[in-house]
Amino acid sequence: MKLVIPTAKLITPELQNIGKIPAILYPINQNISFDFFRLKYELTVSQMNVVCCEKAEKVRETLSKYKLSVKLNLIELDELKDLGWSIYNGLTDTDEDVTIHFADTIVMDSLPSDLPDFFCSASEYMSETWTFYDLKDGEISFISDKKSPAISFSEKPARKSFFIGVFKFSDGAYFKSCLKTALENPSEKMDSFYSALTMYSRRYKLSRVEVKDWFDIGHAQKYFETR
Repeated sequence: MKLVIPTAKLITPELQNIGKIPAILYPINQNISFDFFRLKYELTVSQMNVVCCEKAEKVRETLSKYKLSVKLNLIELDELKDLGWSIYNGLTDTDEDVTIHFADTIVMDSLPSDLPDFFCSASEYMSETWTFYDLKDGEISFISDKKSPAISFSEKPARKSFFIGVFKFSDGAYFKSCLKTALENPSEKMDSFYSALTMYSRRYKLSRVEVKDWFDIGHAQKYFETR
């Protein structure tokens, strides 16, 4: 299994008191977030692809000090686009299954080893903070992208499932082809990654994995609540 860690953008401004750095370098318990990925995945993946753009030189300098038992690839993008673009470039080898784990998401729960296609999830009252979805018989039928929500949040509040940034695909080559299609036919309302995820679920049924012990560097409130 290969691991792709997209970390192209800097952390949210609310967390930049320590400096303007990508999430993969954010300090956590006297370490950096990359140490979490190293400990969680080094024994289970054959390769780690870290995709960066902003402050790429700092990422390169820091990660060059690590001596891992698996291959570590640093993929530097020439330009910053959406999340799907970062992941597309991170899928350099797709001859086996792939896990995509957003660099700003820390999931402490153990992840299942017996599910071929899954994503991590939690639930909360709907807002513009998260990307919410509906899943029916393993197929994604609705996504409300936080960048362009498809609902009115002035309506009566309701709890709904949202994505947490961990996704596993048994067919990495097919998911990359879905990304290619999504990037060639961009949607104004949805990141190409979620468009590709929807396409992929029509062929490979996805399982939802509910997690409880997690936090998100991309959302200052959630990060400080966890601390």
